[in-house]
Amino acid sequence: MIILTLVVLIASQGEVIDDLKLYPHDSIFLLMYFVLGCFLVRKLIDINDNNILTTFASFIYFYSAFASFTDGHAAGWGHSTQFFEKIFMTGTYMLVSSVTVYIPLVLFCVAFFHNLAILKFFGVKGKTRAPIETNDHIS
Repeated sequence: MIILTLVVLIASQGEVIDDLKLYPHDSIFLLMYFVLGCFLVRKLIDINDNNILTTFASFIYFYSAFASFTDGHAAGWGHSTQFFEKIFMTGTYMLVSSVTVYIPLVLFCVAFFHNLAILKFFGVKGKTRAPIETNDHIS
């Protein structure tokens, strides 16, 4: 949750409290990201492996949070006032910022190190995933 808070603060250029007061749907989005973050961390601890899929899931989580709270703070665009407009603008910001290399690369590194930290402090030692059963022995 600390990393999410930092991502939101950077995306909103430090004006997250003002945005939460003026735009109630920002509060809904923040609550949604906190709940999704809890599920993501729980799933990461259950899997207990920092592979590319878990890193990519965390990357999408942080990237969408960044895009969601960039709304109204980038390129002189106004802040969205409706819930569905906010969803559309989140997708727009994700598409526009994906052209640059820096934002996705930084958020991918944040996701990777976030997963490492979660597994280091909360992962179960020696726990691995169950092997996949195959039917090779059946003829």
